[in-house]
Amino acid sequence: MGCDDIYSINSTTYRFCNSSYSQRWFVVEYYQGRESGAAVFLAVLTAAVMFVLGIILVGLSLLGRLSGRAALNPTVRVFLYASFSLFLPLMSYMFSQAKEEAAKQKMQNLDSLSAGDLPFRAQVILVWMLSVELLRKKLDAILTAMSSSPLRTVHHQQTLWDAIDQIVRIAWIGYLIYSYVHGILEPGFIILWVLTLIKAAQRVAAVELAKRSFAVGKNAHLVVGYVAQMTEEEGIRSEQQTGTMLLRKCWYPVMGEERLKRQAGPEGYRVKLQELDDKKDLVTVGDIWELAEGDHPTLMDLCLAFALFKLLRARFQNFQVEEEVAVKNRDLIFRGLSNNDDAGGQGADDSTNGDDRDGDDDSSSKQLAERAFHVIELELNFVMDYYHSVVPVVLCSPWFLVGNYFFVFFIVVNQAVIALVITGNGALLPVIGCLARDVATLSRRAIVLFKCLGHKVLQTTIDLFSSFNILVSLLLFLTFLVMEAWEFVVYVLSDWLLVSLLCEYARAQVAVLTACILDLRQHTPWVIASKLLQHRFLGMPSVPVPKEVKHAVFASLRAKGGSGEPLSNGVAVLHRRGYQQLLWACDSRSVTEVILVWHIATCLFEMKNSAQAAAGAGRSTEETVGATLSKYCAYLVACAPELLPEDLEGSKHVYKAATRDLHGALRRKGCRSASGGRLERVMGIDGPDPDAAATMGAELGRQLLEECGFGGANVARGWQLLAQLWTELVVYIAPSRNIEGHAEALAQGGEFITLLWALATHTGINR
Repeated sequence: MGCDDIYSINSTTYRFCNSSYSQRWFVVEYYQGRESGAAVFLAVLTAAVMFVLGIILVGLSLLGRLSGRAALNPTVRVFLYASFSLFLPLMSYMFSQAKEEAAKQKMQNLDSLSAGDLPFRAQVILVWMLSVELLRKKLDAILTAMSSSPLRTVHHQQTLWDAIDQIVRIAWIGYLIYSYVHGILEPGFIILWVLTLIKAAQRVAAVELAKRSFAVGKNAHLVVGYVAQMTEEEGIRSEQQTGTMLLRKCWYPVMGEERLKRQAGPEGYRVKLQELDDKKDLVTVGDIWELAEGDHPTLMDLCLAFALFKLLRARFQNFQVEEEVAVKNRDLIFRGLSNNDDAGGQGADDSTNGDDRDGDDDSSSKQLAERAFHVIELELNFVMDYYHSVVPVVLCSPWFLVGNYFFVFFIVVNQAVIALVITGNGALLPVIGCLARDVATLSRRAIVLFKCLGHKVLQTTIDLFSSFNILVSLLLFLTFLVMEAWEFVVYVLSDWLLVSLLCEYARAQVAVLTACILDLRQHTPWVIASKLLQHRFLGMPSVPVPKEVKHAVFASLRAKGGSGEPLSNGVAVLHRRGYQQLLWACDSRSVTEVILVWHIATCLFEMKNSAQAAAGAGRSTEETVGATLSKYCAYLVACAPELLPEDLEGSKHVYKAATRDLHGALRRKGCRSASGGRLERVMGIDGPDPDAAATMGAELGRQLLEECGFGGANVARGWQLLAQLWTELVVYIAPSRNIEGHAEALAQGGEFITLLWALATHTGINR
């Protein structure tokens, strides 16, 4: 068979076994009709849109998950929504047009189609309609997970009208298949339609199951009642426990609380406490800690993070958590995560005797800070998965894994067999043999076809568009397969499934689960890919938080939580270190203004001493902490003012005024890039408003360098003051009632201030 045979108008037709159906190769047939230019343009435009659509869906599925970013660009969201909304009516119109053109050709004896045949263009359109309905389920999940309202729970992810809309679309396509598809193509279309119907029903069932489940949709209400009841029963017994013993005795639920017998009351759900000893039901943090015995701290931290996630989710859903729970959280985080049981009960600022003991305490405090931040990071990952994940990881369990993927596969195979039996009049084996021979024949001819297309694709527009439609059809199908496979990989490697396996092991202690758990917890390539893509595909590059900053902020949070000392915007530090002459810089009621004033002063201080720092051995810990937190707070003012604890419009107004004054100062007298010139211009700002942030920042910078004597050999003292002040200021802005803003930040990949907010929320630290 050669290219001339394929492209000839009178080319040979190929008959399928046991059928009189014949079909000319579609390279010629697809565009051979006498269509108008508008019809051809519409077909080509649709193919191009479908091609772009497939690429976007694959990109969203892969890069969105790895980058940790759930937010979707508004332009992409509008394109996806419009494409899928207009697709079915547009394809229905093109399907009808293809049939009409075929009928005209038949009457003019330009085609050899029999009365029961469906034109090839209509077949392609029908395949596209089914493929898009398969992908529509993925798009619905993506748009729901990336919704502009990040606090939407499973209760709002699907309504009755959504389900009816899905059923009507699929029923319409089924009607087209039933009415117009006959012959050997009928089993294939029926199988594809059944698969589409099953996948739609699968999503509806998963969401409805989550809505009604006390493990997902109603879990926050149940956990709040359970925690309040257990806190009341426990009293103050935990005060005598120290170190990891707190976690071994911790009754926070990890999984299984939905299995307990419960009763709704005026203060929420109450469970029957006498049944809590049944290990086949509830698995607590203490059960995991007793089971692991310190061999795998990462797994223990993961389960603690999952338990804390349930408490934080209650805050997201506007449930009130008892104050006693914050006291217990302080014990768990500030003392329980310490590896030193003897020192676990000591506060952050307790004094010890001996340099060795001081060094040990400092090392232990740093390890505690790293571990606590790691637990909160894991917790926020659970939060983001719950509100933004495209994959139903919130239903993770070994049984759901079997039902969601493997059982659906068996259903599809079963429906395929039924379709073959029905269309073959009960002769299953002959039909399968016929299909196998046809597939083998088509495969050989397809190879020749693509070889010919490779030679002809650059010669004629008809060949180009015909091959493009082949590519689009394959791309849509491969997009579905890739997204299904990717969802399975994400599901298997998710922390949700890992926690579920740990709880199953805690209940039954099956040896097989141990190997699974230890293998799943080490998916290093996944973590590496995620970190790389975070830097490559997010709009703004991520900057890792230095360990020195984490240690300083955690020590401040620990001190505030343990002593009950009220938070301040830097005033307490200035009083403690004896710099009352600088208190005016913290007098403003606007947090944004205080941040900008101290940021300008810190930048001036850093620029003035940059030469001295360059000649030295390197940055000190205090300089790292002060400079990093100063720049991060300025970043929050400029790029994320919704995370600050004050009015959004007020923050923007102060920031715009400050930047306007600074730009005006730097433009005077042709100042360009010389650091010395910029320093003098900024320090010389003397605007009409002495209370403007830029003017106050310049004045504060002069005081730091001149009146306080922080220049020259006293630079270290200046950085000590700035490090402590910025640490206290960051802790001051961390508590916030703006849950919506932090949820939005999680959708964008997360912010360090959101991590501090979660830590402050758990430990009851408020302004």
